[in-house]
Amino acid sequence: MKHRDCQIFIKCDGKVLDEHDVQVEDTVISCYIASEAGKEFTLWINNPSSTDISADISVDGRPFPYPSFLSAHQEDTALTYRDNASEIRALMFSDISVTDDESAASILPDASHLGLVQVHICRVQIGKDVPYEPPADVAKNFGPLHEKTKKGGMHCVSFGAVTEIPITTNSMAVLIDKVSSPYVTFNFRYRPQAILQAQGILQPVVAEPPLANLASDISVQRDAPGCAPLEDSTPRSTRRRPAGTIGAEGPRKRPRHGGASSSVSSPLETTTTRHASPVVESKPLVLKDEDVDDEDELNALRAQMRAMQGRMNVLEGRRSHTGRTPVVKRETSPVKAAKFDGDVIDLTGD
Repeated sequence: MKHRDCQIFIKCDGKVLDEHDVQVEDTVISCYIASEAGKEFTLWINNPSSTDISADISVDGRPFPYPSFLSAHQEDTALTYRDNASEIRALMFSDISVTDDESAASILPDASHLGLVQVHICRVQIGKDVPYEPPADVAKNFGPLHEKTKKGGMHCVSFGAVTEIPITTNSMAVLIDKVSSPYVTFNFRYRPQAILQAQGILQPVVAEPPLANLASDISVQRDAPGCAPLEDSTPRSTRRRPAGTIGAEGPRKRPRHGGASSSVSSPLETTTTRHASPVVESKPLVLKDEDVDDEDELNALRAQMRAMQGRMNVLEGRRSHTGRTPVVKRETSPVKAAKFDGDVIDLTGD
């Protein structure tokens, strides 16, 4: 996202994550991104302006120990988490572990910020460097949460692998903007893709069987022993009747039932002329803070059910398209048919 001469984006697996439902309100810009449990990600920032800036970062309401400073015109800089002088720690999307153990945490200190990566940008004047001092407080990973928190199916950010990058100093800076009124605020609201689809922020992806596989299946069925011949797959608009097949009464037509045409397309026609349903644009679901707990849990459960149902539909469709027509072995009948010279046998008499 880019706002007021500052740009921040998130990379995962070397690719910039798509930003959905981007909204701008005064100095705040917000969007949704799809998260995948177990995937590490990195925050990147560009400062093309002529002013130094600071970036205060928090994940799920847990602030980084120190802000990051960027000089004017400094670009392609990673915003990393550091709580000591020798190493940085990776950021990773993780599943929230839920338990019924009464000793587990039943209240999150800042539940409204769960699922939020937030960056406050302030304009500053970077000053001199000072010796590095360890922070008094560091962020910690979430442990198992009690099921009362109703956060099952949601994701959180965990601090993962360690990379050794030693430093000896920290920078000092003079603030131009107040911390309580930052120059710009970036809000990245991350959710599992299934939940974003359930909320209408993302459109569900419907998997279609490959056309090549369907054509191959039809060809195999056409050649299978004992299989009835399939109708010619040539489009009807290009077919020609052999000469002399149209009588005086004109071309024959199949009867209509209920006012609908009774013409039947061949399997290949049905496959190659299939069109996607029109996409209906829907507004994203806006939740109030007091409704977030219940709605997030319901959306997570609905999304899991839809994902499973969609997977079942794909598997059932694939099985129906890749199934083979069973070949029935014909046995010689023990009853031998008699030969007749064309006489008709009356079977209605006593």
